[in-house]
Amino acid sequence: MKRIRRKVLTLCAVSSLWLSATLWPWEGSANVRAFWSSVDNALARHPAIHRSAAELRAAEESDPQSLAKLLPTANLQASKTLDEETRYRKLGVESNGQPSQVGVNVTQPLINFANWIGREQSAPHIEAAAADLDAAKQNLVLQVATLTANWLQAKEVYELGESYRQVTDRHVRVVHMRFKAGESTETEVHEAASRASQAEASLLTARNTLDQAAASYAELVGEEPTPELVLPEFTWEKPARFEERLAEFVEGRADIRAARLRMKEFDLGVDAKRAEHAPSMRLNYIASRTWDSELGGTSGRSVKDDVDSQSLMVYLDVPLFNGFATASKTRQAQAEWEGRVAEVDRLRLLALREAQQARLDMESTHLSTQSLEKALESSTRALHGLEEQFLVGTRTLLDLLDAQYEKFTVQTNLVRNRYQHQLARIRLWSALGWTLAPDPAVTVVAKTVHHPWKNREETATSDAVSPPLSLPLSSAASDEAETMMTAAAAEPEPTESAPRRAPKAPATPVAKTPAPAPSTPKTEVPKTTTSTPSNAPTPAAV
Repeated sequence: MKRIRRKVLTLCAVSSLWLSATLWPWEGSANVRAFWSSVDNALARHPAIHRSAAELRAAEESDPQSLAKLLPTANLQASKTLDEETRYRKLGVESNGQPSQVGVNVTQPLINFANWIGREQSAPHIEAAAADLDAAKQNLVLQVATLTANWLQAKEVYELGESYRQVTDRHVRVVHMRFKAGESTETEVHEAASRASQAEASLLTARNTLDQAAASYAELVGEEPTPELVLPEFTWEKPARFEERLAEFVEGRADIRAARLRMKEFDLGVDAKRAEHAPSMRLNYIASRTWDSELGGTSGRSVKDDVDSQSLMVYLDVPLFNGFATASKTRQAQAEWEGRVAEVDRLRLLALREAQQARLDMESTHLSTQSLEKALESSTRALHGLEEQFLVGTRTLLDLLDAQYEKFTVQTNLVRNRYQHQLARIRLWSALGWTLAPDPAVTVVAKTVHHPWKNREETATSDAVSPPLSLPLSSAASDEAETMMTAAAAEPEPTESAPRRAPKAPATPVAKTPAPAPSTPKTEVPKTTTSTPSNAPTPAAV
């Protein structure tokens, strides 16, 4: 009888310690190439990238167009007169002819200030389009990182919720056994059932959040998230006088570079409009040949002959008055340039605010994570203390349920804070204009999930030596417990699996001591050689 009672007590002890053994699964170092592969898929299919690339190709055509305005133009002209009739009234003579003409007209601009300035405008116009494409790519990488973090966070929260639900279900069965034996009250039965129902509701909510995160990821990337997907970490050494140089760092952002280049382009546009007031000069050469051209004579007879002609002329155009249109266009260009200046100021302020907010979020989530790790360690020790007090009868089962729910809440918040910290670091990189890419200036490491308060072996050892709960049972409850333990021994031990399955009834685990799992060292992904941003800080390995 004592042996059966010990088995039942061990079952309850394993239920209370289930969170410690399963809520923080140990994952080895994963390959962050899965993340960059998803980024490549998103870049290949996202409409915003295609639009920016098309705009860049269109902007590149402004260079040959501006050059063409400085080069000579040549036109070949040909004409055939179908009917030409000439009457000389005083002489009373008429002539008919059908002359044909072929000519070449070549024009070379000599002085045209507007065309010269337009040539200068093409360079910042193309560079601004290229900067827009870079900004679109960086924004897309940030979107993929955000959706990846949301999915990983939802996945861990779902696993936490499923493990907690299994714990509450086991407590429901234990309380029912004690109630049938007359050792628990009806209030405890209803309270345990209420906690189990709340855990089931939380699990359904977590599953819905996980499905939504996976759908959002698939919409952007084009495929479902894979189990090996991890979030890269960008580590760096804080530069000297970081706060003072923050305005300097944000100047390297792609959107600010594009805005500054457009400001330069519009500044040149103001000069181009003003240049329309200046005179222009062009050289014109015309050569032609006419067949059957009529040559008038004083004798009254019509003479026809083939005529060759050519001319070389220089034209000087001096604008005098055009209804104040040029002055109006100049004022319009000046106003547009002022608008571009204001846009640069707006983007600079926005970048400073985003960088400061990301830095504060990174520091805040880091401190919060440390506090939650201490809280989780304290709640774990408090849970063990409650189990010991429950052994001597000074604590009730409801107190134990409250302690387990508190530990589950702390673990859930810790998961969220950890991913929010990673996202804040990535947002800081993006806000400062540092390239989000596998780069020598970017130390990318695989994410490894650790026990936040101690390593895996220490946790497993502390769980193994935890004393079982001594629940005094009557002989009737012992007989029922023996039947329950026999069925529990036949069931397989629950294993960790992918969370994208429908919730199912929890399986009763075999009552045994969890063995310590070896720790897996963190590894770094081999780096690839690409360009390094000029304002990027010195990288530091984690």
